[in-house]
Amino acid sequence: MPLVGCATQAPPRYAAPAWPAPAAVPLVEIPRTRVGLLLPLTGANRPLGQAMLNASQLALFDQADPAIEFLPRDTGSTPGGAAEAARSAIAEGPAPWPAR
Repeated sequence: MPLVGCATQAPPRYAAPAWPAPAAVPLVEIPRTRVGLLLPLTGANRPLGQAMLNASQLALFDQADPAIEFLPRDTGSTPGGAAEAARSAIAEGPAPWPAR
């Protein structure tokens, strides 16, 4: 009997716990409000337009609202460019601000 304890033994086997499979969670589509931003991103007023775009993105980030999407459009620093940018933003379909 005393020599039985010195014999080589197989390492113990540990069974992994049987965890239940996680249930599939459907992704929820968040309705988004699209906001057109008409900014002078080229031309003489480019620095001002870029500063306004940065400020609007920072404000949106601070608000942490995933339901708002910006659609920046370049006006080219001209009235004609602004009209074309407005037509482009409307054609893409920015939704009106929700009534409260």
